[in-house]
Amino acid sequence: MNNLDYLNQISASTTPQPQQKSTGGLFSKKFIFIMVGLVVLAILIMILGSILGKSNHKDKDAVERVSTRITNLMTITQDYGRITKSSNLRSLNASLYSTLNNTSVNLSPVMTTVYEINEETANADIAAEEEENLNSLKSNLDYAKLNGLLDRTYSREITLQVSLLLSLEAEASERTKDTNIQNILNESYSNLSTLYTKFSEYSEASGNVRSSN
Repeated sequence: MNNLDYLNQISASTTPQPQQKSTGGLFSKKFIFIMVGLVVLAILIMILGSILGKSNHKDKDAVERVSTRITNLMTITQDYGRITKSSNLRSLNASLYSTLNNTSVNLSPVMTTVYEINEETANADIAAEEEENLNSLKSNLDYAKLNGLLDRTYSREITLQVSLLLSLEAEASERTKDTNIQNILNESYSNLSTLYTKFSEYSEASGNVRSSN
């Protein structure tokens, strides 16, 4: 071996060799890819759970609002409808109370079983909203009673309230998946539709213009 070859050999042995990149470890591309995928999957599961939860919540709320509205209207029929002067109006009011009461009696236990609704689990917002509506209706009827206009005002207001209840029952029946609740609401809807027509005819005959508020 000559001097030139010897020097070349020494140079080659002392030149730093490029290190190979590690393909493993905590921050490898594969590991990062897997972690990102898991995070995305977790987010999707949370979003889906939230959507399903809101859907079930709306289902429960719709039925609960119907039940609360029925209970409040029963109070109105008892406190105001029974003291109207017209015998025809009192007769219609008695039929309305009977329909509302039957629906409430049939709906309450099933609703409690399906949605576990009781005094502790009741939706406070729904209760407050319905209480506000009830108080507003009572205020209108109290004013009418003081001014000798109860019959006329009662027929107009009840026509509107039955119309609103029909809409609530239709919505609740569409949302719920329980066939027993659907059957109860559909029967009530059929009976209330007939009563709505009769109240509407009485209201129009007495010179009322149906309220749109």
